[in-house]
Amino acid sequence: DNLNENIVEWCLKLLETEDCKNEDEISELFIDSLFNLILSLNLHYELPSCNIVMSAFAKCSDSLSHCFTQRLFMLYNRGHDPLSELRKSSRGQTDGQTTVPPHSVLKLMSDAFSSQSTCSMFYTNDVKVILDVAIRNVTDLEVDDPARTDNLSLIHLVLRNATGYFGYCHRLDDIKTLIRRVANDYSDSSQVSMNKYIVKEINREFAQYF
Repeated sequence: DNLNENIVEWCLKLLETEDCKNEDEISELFIDSLFNLILSLNLHYELPSCNIVMSAFAKCSDSLSHCFTQRLFMLYNRGHDPLSELRKSSRGQTDGQTTVPPHSVLKLMSDAFSSQSTCSMFYTNDVKVILDVAIRNVTDLEVDDPARTDNLSLIHLVLRNATGYFGYCHRLDDIKTLIRRVANDYSDSSQVSMNKYIVKEINREFAQYF
């Protein structure tokens, strides 16, 4: 019961106070801990609509620390999940089949872009950077890599919810090329089937552009 959106707002306010102002090792460790706590909390919620992290983001979208989003972009660009070591430790203690948790950074990004009320915390240049990384990832990853599906889904969410995207159409031609490529992928894997479903939905939802 103590885990509610208030604790997320508290973490965000602390990050706004501490981040980008102190560069000593203790401050950096503290910032990392706060950031990882938010990522961890977000993993507990499958649906963004019932997610206390997203509720806090919606409340703080106008005052969210720029350094928070920059840290998020840095991790996303590098493909790094700061919770990965904890995941490895968790897997090492289990027997038999193990469900691999989602990539915590990519999940938070996707959850944030699932609603206009939360994706409004990103500036236009932020959206452009996210699309650049997502396009690169979908292009470079293997066709049956689950991360490829997650990045493709993120592109879909950005097109749907990023404010005014079709006013500037950042890399829209590249996205069109990518969609055609994904639609022509040949494989019997469930991931490829999911990818094709996503691009089909993009074509349907934004038929005037695709």
